Amino acid sequence: MVEALKALRAGDPEQVGPYRLVGRLGSGGMGSVFLGRSRGGRMAAVKVVRPDLAEDPQFRRRFVREVTAIQRVNGAFTAGVVDADPDATPPWLATVYVPGMALSEAVAAHGPWPPGRVLTLGSGLAEALGAIHAAGVVHRDLKPSNILLAHDGPRVIDFGISVVSDASALTQTGVMVGTPGFMSPEQLTDDRVSPASDVFSLGAVLAYAATGAGPFGTGSAHGLHYRTVHERPGLEHLPPGLRPLVEHCLAKDPGQRPTVAELMHHLSGAGAYAAPPPAHGWLPEPVARTLQLKASTAQFIDTPPSTALPSSRMTRRRALLGLVGATAAAGIGYGVWRSSGTDDDMDAGTSAPEETPTVPQRPGTPRWKSTVAAGDGRDDADGALAVANGMVYFPGRKSLYAVSADQGGDQWTHTTGATDGTLVPTPAVTDDTVCVVVGDVLRALHAATGERKWASSELDVADAAPSASDDTVCFLGGSGSSTVLYAVSASTGKILLETSADLEYAESARIADSTVYTSSGGALYAYDPATGKRTWKHLTSAVRISDVAVAGDSVYFTVFGENGTSVSAVSTGGQEKWLTAAEDGGAFQGPPVVSGDTVYVCGRTTLYAWDAKTGAPKWNTPFGTEIHPAPSAGNGTVCVAAGTTLHALHAATGKKKWDFPAGEQLRTGPLVSGPTAYATGASGTLYAITA
Repeated sequence: MVEALKALRAGDPEQVGPYRLVGRLGSGGMGSVFLGRSRGGRMAAVKVVRPDLAEDPQFRRRFVREVTAIQRVNGAFTAGVVDADPDATPPWLATVYVPGMALSEAVAAHGPWPPGRVLTLGSGLAEALGAIHAAGVVHRDLKPSNILLAHDGPRVIDFGISVVSDASALTQTGVMVGTPGFMSPEQLTDDRVSPASDVFSLGAVLAYAATGAGPFGTGSAHGLHYRTVHERPGLEHLPPGLRPLVEHCLAKDPGQRPTVAELMHHLSGAGAYAAPPPAHGWLPEPVARTLQLKASTAQFIDTPPSTALPSSRMTRRRALLGLVGATAAAGIGYGVWRSSGTDDDMDAGTSAPEETPTVPQRPGTPRWKSTVAAGDGRDDADGALAVANGMVYFPGRKSLYAVSADQGGDQWTHTTGATDGTLVPTPAVTDDTVCVVVGDVLRALHAATGERKWASSELDVADAAPSASDDTVCFLGGSGSSTVLYAVSASTGKILLETSADLEYAESARIADSTVYTSSGGALYAYDPATGKRTWKHLTSAVRISDVAVAGDSVYFTVFGENGTSVSAVSTGGQEKWLTAAEDGGAFQGPPVVSGDTVYVCGRTTLYAWDAKTGAPKWNTPFGTEIHPAPSAGNGTVCVAAGTTLHALHAATGKKKWDFPAGEQLRTGPLVSGPTAYATGASGTLYAITA
């Protein structure tokens, strides 16, 4: 993770080559990294090899060879080496200073990225890897903290850990190169690494950008290594438009992965995964705003911390030199030195595995709370939150609110008119549109501003939550005495699907992976919105079926029958996989939630967990009081609201992780997104808790 610029310590050099050192960025198993200024004013990240390695003749020979190789790297999306002296005492090298913030920091602060922005990121990273590989170098440690974000594109830093012709080079020092969860299987099994290893890491990075979590979960380095080598990546939360690309990159066999040239073709303007040109820059708007805000308050980085602000005559690049104080400057060119070794309080020469980036706060502590909806709190227990585009969208009684996911700042409020009717408290969100039901009308709002885009004035929309995926929104409506299932374009409101067949008792609609699911009585139906045709029907003995959860090749739902409740899993083709009831005889209250390899369902006072593949029970945790029927899970944590308390459990065991007392009744179900859990209280207050 990125650290703040720190003062030089006693014993630190004041000058390295032509660079006057102005601060310390970090240290690791191979040396220390400083921020330096050349005589001409150029800023650089200066890496100085630690003395014991500098005295090793074998290390020096390898260092000379690798510096020579990485100096040949010249790409628009790389932060290359600008100067080096491998024969100095001690040896050192300097890399380009890139104003920006690390991808790990951006996702931790603002949440997962929209699919289109992830594809644009992937295009830039593929180009960077192409430049690195063309110089005969394999990166071997591509990860979110080694990717810097600037207004004109991403920058890959800390390449050059190994030369392709000698892939084991620096590992001979006893230093493990790579980061658990982002390393390729062949790096862990001592097979020869190749450019395909970086393609695997790129797939893991794209999964992280799109979901806020790595594809192999969190936990110990040993567990991450095992899952990387032996298990399928967890991609069930990836948007369908990204999944084929990421799965291809994460193939266990290096020969089955796409080449970088193939990736660049697929991600180019006419390629299979090309993203449409963004209207306002390549970064998600909240990330771009953060960079702009830091730039507007930037100071020069120099020894005196009180140096004056840059004048308006400064060039854009020079003005941005102070942008990173505690962020980007710390990430410039030293990620490898940290991941290759450790910080000062750890033994040198050992590996420091990097967990999924998180907010640096103790779990269970509040990050912030928003009172923008104070006085508009709901008095029911319905509704759900949504996190997307760096914002949290949450409902009051008469208004929909959007606040910054990073700090809770008010972004916009959409208020219904006095005669508009009830606000259905669950929004559906796409990359650029938020859809919400007000009375019998579906309103589409600009996600960034809350301004109205269109409204379905003649469809008699039902009092049920809409659902969105990519650019399609599905919902229920009415026509006379019939229930109608609709799917429309989120951008334009154009009707894509309209059917009323067999839907007399339908209560909800859900879209996932280009399929619309709905139920009527005890039957579950699947429709293709592209053709408007029903693709399959699955019959149960239920009186009613809950809303569905879709993960991988399975559809999960709660069955409410005359003789009790159960949870069912069917394939995305409609074939039953398993059906199970609570071992303690308890009754289920709400729909299932799926995260990783586990299905969660709430009973009246107990949370249950089953194996998603087999339906075998994992654990159940009683709370002794009534709980909200909608849990939420992610990043190894599952949360449930009970009265005035938000409870967090370890996802693997069901054991208590932390409790957060809100001091008021919690109304909407909680939402775990990235490193944060969100919940709203009866007063309208939105709470953000470190998960």
